[in-house]
Order: sequence, then C-alpha cells, then structure tokens
Amino acid sequence: MNGCSSGAALFVTPNVLNSACQPAELAQVGCNEWLSVTALDPHQSHSRGARFVHVSGQVGVSPQGDLPPDFDGQCRQAVANVRAVLEQAGMTLADVVKMSFFLVRREDMAGLVVVRKELLDGVRPAVTTVIVAELVQPDWLVEIEAVACAA
Repeated sequence: MNGCSSGAALFVTPNVLNSACQPAELAQVGCNEWLSVTALDPHQSHSRGARFVHVSGQVGVSPQGDLPPDFDGQCRQAVANVRAVLEQAGMTLADVVKMSFFLVRREDMAGLVVVRKELLDGVRPAVTTVIVAELVQPDWLVEIEAVACAA
C-alpha cells in the first residue's frame, strides 16, 4: 500500500508530457498528485501536468447504507457518491470529462437523461451507457464510473 487513505475509488494517472510536450520523467509527490520532472533542462526542476481521477463504479447506496427503491433515487445517490469521491480529490462534477452508466433495465434510459441533465447542470462529458444483465447486488439498478481532469 502506498500510505494513501483507503480510497479504492481513486486512481490518479500522471501526465507523461512536460510543459514543452516532450516525454517527462515522473515523480509521485502524494497520493493524488504527480510532478513531471523534465530531463531536458536541469534548471527546470518540474512542471505541473494535468491530474486525472478515475472514479470506480459508484452505486445508489448512501454512506449510511440506505438504498432507494427506485431508479431515480439510486441514480441521484450514485451521482452524489461520484461527487463525494471527486471532492476528496479536490475536484467537482465540472471536471468530469467521461462518464459510463451501467443500467439493468432499458426502460430507465429516459430517467437517466433527466437525472443527468439536472445534476450535471450543463456539464457535458463524453457518455457511454450500457445495458447489463445484472450488477453485483440484485437490488442495484445503476452503476456509474467517471473520469475527471483538472490542471
């Protein structure tokens, strides 16, 4: 373990180019941050790159363990869970560039669009929606993954 808190939902990808868009050496400076150290100029100790946070599948279970009985409630809670993970990394939903939605019922597509438009408030990431046979728990109706990027 790298000493980070138990943030299984956080995976941070380092930037592999320096500010001159040349390959850079990488140095991890914390749980959620990498610095790209350029080998081209020894006087330039580092340049900051973009931070990417990959949020693993979030479902509609609240932090207290409650599961709403309907799709709308589960979807709203799953988005709230994504938001909470992003906030731990110093980001917001406005930083999301890609979202993947896994639904167990095709008829929930219309509800997903309504919730997404309302809760993402103008944020328009690339979206993939997949209808799956089932999720890990039979009562779960939706699972959401997200990728966020911030400078």
